[in-house]
Amino acid sequence: MIVATRTVCCAVCIWLAAMPALAADPSQVRLALEKSIALLQKSDVTFVKNTGCISCHHESLTAMLVSAARRKGFRVDEAIARQQLQATLAYVDERRDRMLQGIGLAGTSDTVSYVLLGLGAEGVRPTPTTDAMARFLSLTQLPDGRWPIQTHRPPMEASDITVTATSLRAMKLYAPKVQRAEYDKRVRLAGAWLSKAQARCTEEKAFRVLGLAWADILTDVSKRAASDLRGDQRPDGGWAELPTLDTDAYSTGEALYALHVGAGLQVTDPVYERGVKYLLNTQHEDGSWFVESRAIPIQVYFESGFPHGVHQWISAAGTAWAALALTLASPSAATTKQSQLRIR
Repeated sequence: MIVATRTVCCAVCIWLAAMPALAADPSQVRLALEKSIALLQKSDVTFVKNTGCISCHHESLTAMLVSAARRKGFRVDEAIARQQLQATLAYVDERRDRMLQGIGLAGTSDTVSYVLLGLGAEGVRPTPTTDAMARFLSLTQLPDGRWPIQTHRPPMEASDITVTATSLRAMKLYAPKVQRAEYDKRVRLAGAWLSKAQARCTEEKAFRVLGLAWADILTDVSKRAASDLRGDQRPDGGWAELPTLDTDAYSTGEALYALHVGAGLQVTDPVYERGVKYLLNTQHEDGSWFVESRAIPIQVYFESGFPHGVHQWISAAGTAWAALALTLASPSAATTKQSQLRIR
């Protein structure tokens, strides 16, 4: 009886995976994005004001989202974007000498690399400070090619795979020009480590796919990594961080982003379209997505202006990943408006 039940369940999952997904209404996607972007930008300001520091979950991911949305022609608050970029630059500029000595930011390589990804998304050109940040990453890379995680706050800060992928990407973006050859060797070493690493959860699978692509490793290894991640999509269209957990926006957004950016999955693919549908169906009216926190708190609680109480920071990160995935799937805002005019 148990065997028969499992067979039926597997058959249902295969049938659902084969079902074509209905394309999302572009106007619905645009509305969802505009609410999320506005909420994240306002919360970003409050977070920096209250903490005096920068973070991956508020600043870096929001910068990546704002940049992607801007390229598609969606509305962003440019005044806030400039203000937060200047706050980030001022924060790291003040710590440049420390990083030259191998003393990083809170969160060490994970935070330094994520900050550089955010700066890269915003088109910030190399400076003496980004040189110092790249040098810090070179000093903290291990001989086997990986970067070790220093703070255990799942899912964002819990894996050597994640920090290795973000660090090699940061090095490619901001390696000092005169030392490019040395940094390229470090990137190849990191890519070789990722090729052999065993990903155990969605965070690790997504960043392994991204890291292999960023290291220009386009082989059967990278194809299997993408196939493994793709195969974890649940019948509801989402991904879960762990097999024992329910689907959520953080895992779904980062999985879609990784499959598109790292593995070339088309946004018209049924897998992507089902993911988009999942995100649209689970977004809250205020533009947020709820993601339950699994990390042990290490800071005094305060309200950042983002919903969901003690779960607000990981929910902000999940909202950013979800909105990034929707942005990638969206036509430009101008194209959407033209289509609406033709319909009318």
